[in-house]
Amino acid sequence: MVYNIVFVGVGGQGIITLAKLIASALTKSGVNALIAETHGLSQRGGSVIVHMRVGDVNAPLVPLGGADLLVGLEMIEAVRYLSYLNKDGIKVVNDYIIRPTVPNVKVPDRKNLIDELRSIGGKLYLLPATERALEIGDALYTNIVILGFVTSLELIPGLKRGHVVDVVKGLRNPDKNLKAFESGYKLYKELKAEL
Repeated sequence: MVYNIVFVGVGGQGIITLAKLIASALTKSGVNALIAETHGLSQRGGSVIVHMRVGDVNAPLVPLGGADLLVGLEMIEAVRYLSYLNKDGIKVVNDYIIRPTVPNVKVPDRKNLIDELRSIGGKLYLLPATERALEIGDALYTNIVILGFVTSLELIPGLKRGHVVDVVKGLRNPDKNLKAFESGYKLYKELKAEL
């Protein structure tokens, strides 16, 4: 069994933390998870991609067209890395656009980004994760809202809710992080009702 995930976004959004939390929860379940991160200018708001391979794997890099799941904390970055997704791959994307810091760069239209996200792979879940995080008190909880949602999908082999909760309890501000996790976890049922 092998399951491939690509996490993408902008530096400072907690993408690496999100991947490490999932890997820690998988380890608690006795499941092998390898991570490779590429974050170049992430400290300055640059592009970030984290590869995760779960199961019977010896190398952490996900090949182009090999991801079963793409988790995007920002829409432009999710579109940028769509080529990693396989034809049936699931997309979990935060409905949020961060304007590039480079002057005179045209920001893509939200509708065009959504059309691009729908153009490849399987189902798209567009989440109000940053909105939910702000309700809890800070956009920094966006990654934990998404963690809750991804856990609720039950797609990642061996990822158990109880183990994820244990890992989240170990973070700073555990009460707010648990609240963010639960908000994301419940979001699946809310979105399912709309589909």
